[in-house]
Amino acid sequence: MKGTYSGVLARPLVLLVAIGLTGCASAAIEGARVGVDAVSQKRNQEDAEAGDPEAQFALGDSLCCSGDAPKRGVYSTEESIKWLCAAAEQGNADAMVKLGKIFSGDQTDGLRLIRRAVNAVTGAPSNLGAASYWFDQAQKAGSEDGAEGGQELQEDMAPADETLAAQYMSGALPKPCDWAALTHTG
Repeated sequence: MKGTYSGVLARPLVLLVAIGLTGCASAAIEGARVGVDAVSQKRNQEDAEAGDPEAQFALGDSLCCSGDAPKRGVYSTEESIKWLCAAAEQGNADAMVKLGKIFSGDQTDGLRLIRRAVNAVTGAPSNLGAASYWFDQAQKAGSEDGAEGGQELQEDMAPADETLAAQYMSGALPKPCDWAALTHTG
């Protein structure tokens, strides 16, 4: 009887410990990722400023994203968009896809549980018309991810988003390359 009782208590205890360790692991992973992103920013800044589209993409990617604020810690969505747009202007399809994700409100890549939770609570700004524009540009540049992102986005777009996308694509609105475009509500 004693063994059964301790076994019954052990299972919930193990589950609670596992959940607690997952939280600790998430914090450790996030902390390590912040460090990696800060190093990437330092490593790519000079080449990005010199016009290297790969460095511009890497810098923009490492700066992404601060969710509902233009800047938070080592992350700056505002700066990220600037560098990704510079890379996109030079034909970097990965930058175009990343811009599509940012403008669609999907600003978290990989296993970033803490950042995903913060974005879920605070929300991330989006501009689906701009996201559609960037996914379209990526698809035109030959990116399968751009085509896939554009298809998935179509399900969420309202007529106003489609009108906004058409305005970006026709040139009636300037390319969405700044924080103001991200927070534009149409």
